[in-house]
Amino acid sequence: MYTHTLSRSTHTVEMLQVLELNEGIQSADAVTGECLLITAAFLGLSDCTVQLHLLDRPARCLVPRQHGDDHTLPGAAQLREVMAAGAPSFPYLYGVFAEVNGGRRRLPAVLHTEHLQAISDVLKLRHHRWGL
Repeated sequence: MYTHTLSRSTHTVEMLQVLELNEGIQSADAVTGECLLITAAFLGLSDCTVQLHLLDRPARCLVPRQHGDDHTLPGAAQLREVMAAGAPSFPYLYGVFAEVNGGRRRLPAVLHTEHLQAISDVLKLRHHRWGL
């Protein structure tokens, strides 16, 4: 009997996990009714350099601003979503954070395996496997 395996270049499982992360980030806690607070400080991303990008909603991608100055990510910035950008065969995953002072800018920071695992752990998504 033959078994079917996914090619190493296929990131279908990771993309499904990203969808589950976003559902968890945006859903309310069943007990308190509040959204879980995942901050840049919790993920170890405080004061990392971010380039401001425009979030192209229809295309679901990040577009660099024409005059993209580098900024630092405040530790208190709240994670709003995880987003894939780039080639589907090997996308980069970004955490999109909200400005602390209530501003409307989106602050994208590159997420690595340890960040993704920490988010999965907070959301109690124990079946997630990152970096395999």
